[in-house]
Amino acid sequence: MKYTIQNIIHHSSDFDDDYLDFKYDIHFTEPEEIYIDHYYYSFNRLLPYLEEKHPAFYKYYTDTRSSLDIWGRGERRTIEAMGEEAMHQIYGYLEEYLLCCDWMEGLFYHQKKMQSESPQEQQKNHEEVSVAFKDLSEDVLDIKKIQSQYIRFCETVEKKIRQTALDVYPEIADLEPEQLKKMQHLFVGDIQSMQKKIAALLWEQNE
Repeated sequence: MKYTIQNIIHHSSDFDDDYLDFKYDIHFTEPEEIYIDHYYYSFNRLLPYLEEKHPAFYKYYTDTRSSLDIWGRGERRTIEAMGEEAMHQIYGYLEEYLLCCDWMEGLFYHQKKMQSESPQEQQKNHEEVSVAFKDLSEDVLDIKKIQSQYIRFCETVEKKIRQTALDVYPEIADLEPEQLKKMQHLFVGDIQSMQKKIAALLWEQNE
């Protein structure tokens, strides 16, 4: 089985702007030539490989994520903070993984089977996929909006609460590092509870 990975690009996930997905093409040359374009793989699924094979880079990523004052997985914002060179490294690690993964052979034979179908079968499959994609797209837009609102609310409220606490209790600035770290996560549960109450209220209104 011989193949190359080509045209890797990244973009925000369809489900969440702060998740990263990769899109790339696969060019099989043996046992026969088959070209698969626009295949997808998520950064989240690549992380275990980075942890095992490139622990120094994985630690750099997780340390950077921990240093950011954000909610959620924060994949896109973390890598942006790491810089352009880090993204080039991730492209290289993704290609490295894809060239040794154990599922590429199955993908080859699945693609070969699809290409061997009659034009009528291919048209039927295309129509079924189009309908499913249309239905999924409508759901995705709702999920993406809800997730974006959740992150925006939690991050905004947390920063305002912290600033208010510091304004009222300026001695917070003199806390020991361990206490400051505890302060950073002090309101997480309360903020999540507030967000759930707002979401429930809006859900009742829409029912």
